[in-house]
Amino acid sequence: EGTMRYILAMVCCMMISPAYAIITGNELYEWCNSEVGSTKVIACLSYVSGVVDSFTVINANYPKSPIRNTICLPSGAEMQQAVEVTRRYLDNNPQDRHKNAAIHVLISVGKAWPCK
Repeated sequence: EGTMRYILAMVCCMMISPAYAIITGNELYEWCNSEVGSTKVIACLSYVSGVVDSFTVINANYPKSPIRNTICLPSGAEMQQAVEVTRRYLDNNPQDRHKNAAIHVLISVGKAWPCK
């Protein structure tokens, strides 16, 4: 339970406090729109994967979490699809790119694959 509180606290800090935002949507947008095979594109895939994987772990292991069932990737979905969804969201919402990148991943992937 202590681990869950730590994870929840970290996610909440990332989501509500721009002062703790290390990676912004602007940076993620740049990474995700870089040349294929570049380190920036790899950083994009890694970042999106980390956010999505975090919520997958929460869904599977913490049934009482208030952020459980935020993202539910369908069987067979590939992480590159989550990157494309995130990139499209960032492209369509330039006014919000200054916010924490994790928020953009959460919103975009959550809208694409909501839990039922």
